[in-house]
Amino acid sequence: MEQESFEDIKKNIKNLQKLGEGWRGIVFKGELNSQLLTFKILKNPSFSHLIKKESEILKIVNKYNIGGRLQLFGKDFLSYEYIE
Repeated sequence: MEQESFEDIKKNIKNLQKLGEGWRGIVFKGELNSQLLTFKILKNPSFSHLIKKESEILKIVNKYNIGGRLQLFGKDFLSYEYIE
C-alpha cells in the first residue's frame, strides 16, 4: 500500500483531473488499476508528517466504514476511493 512518491505512480494514472487546491496540497481524481481514486498531493515536502498522520487516521476510521477507503500513500501523497 505504501509507495515512495506521487511521481512513482503518476504515469499509471488515467484521466487525472484537478478537483481543488488548499494551502498544503492539491486534490486530483483519476483512475488507477481500473479504480476511480482521489489523490491528495502535498505542495511542500515540509508537510509530509501531516499526510502521514492523515493516512494513519484514515486507516483507523475506515475500520468503522467512515471516510473514503485508503488505497495508497507515500511521502508526498495519499489516495482513497473517490466519493461523489
